[in-house]
Amino acid sequence: MSKLPTYGISFKNNLKLQTPSKIGGLKYSTKPKSSFSTKDEINRRINSSKNININDYVFIKTTNQKGTVRYIGETKFKTGIWVGVELDKRGVGKNNGTVMGVTYFKCPPLTGIFIPVTAVEKLSGDQGNDIVSEVSTISTKKI
Repeated sequence: MSKLPTYGISFKNNLKLQTPSKIGGLKYSTKPKSSFSTKDEINRRINSSKNININDYVFIKTTNQKGTVRYIGETKFKTGIWVGVELDKRGVGKNNGTVMGVTYFKCPPLTGIFIPVTAVEKLSGDQGNDIVSEVSTISTKKI
């Protein structure tokens, strides 16, 4: 058996293999990272840029349409924070709240749309015609 050249590399019998998490004295996580953030992080990111919540009535700047927020958060189809809106007008949307097999919310076919959070503007109660700004509660307390 011929001896292969080592090109100046010497090996010791007590060579220990190091795991990737300890190479160079730095610690690296070997666990795969999730592409989704925690709910707290999502809420913090949303609230820092917009004060939009589920069931808010919104105006979509890019399409000049109005609708009701049904979903806020990250999606599997694209990175970033997305707002799922059920549009007022049926048949002008792109989906029913389901995209690429994942259901984020439910609405009639071609009535849902996903928009980046930056393209959505919250409307106050006096800007929409069919918005109920407050719901009265009836007290059932006996006297």
